[in-house]
Amino acid sequence: MYSIWGKDIPKENIGFLLLYIALGFFAIGAFVFLASFALRAWPLKYHVYFVAPLVFFGIFLFMENVILKKSLEFGESRFDNRASMLVRLRNTVVALNFVPVVNIVFWQYIEDHFWVMLLGVGCYVLVYWVTVRGALQARRASNH
Repeated sequence: MYSIWGKDIPKENIGFLLLYIALGFFAIGAFVFLASFALRAWPLKYHVYFVAPLVFFGIFLFMENVILKKSLEFGESRFDNRASMLVRLRNTVVALNFVPVVNIVFWQYIEDHFWVMLLGVGCYVLVYWVTVRGALQARRASNH
């Protein structure tokens, strides 16, 4: 039986990874190069701001394309559509991180309101965990 975890989510993750690499090397590289002339020095914190969401995405990429793919590849559950929506939402938010203007405005706000980011990330992880757990339980129940 067809499952989004077998083809759709891994393909989407790899596609977004390639997009992130292209944006990271070209858009951010050009922006940093041009901004370095204006600023005379590019603060290291902005490099961290671009890399942190990529690391966050990398953790989910590994988990979805390696670990969850094996467990959820066959069968369907009512949680699959919700999981697909959450994956697209996360990938889109991480893609927005690679737009330099969005990144700088967002991180300037977050420096003063760090708890907002932690709350947002925490809520996403909680909803994602409940969705994946529900999908795993539904698969186990259908196998017995």
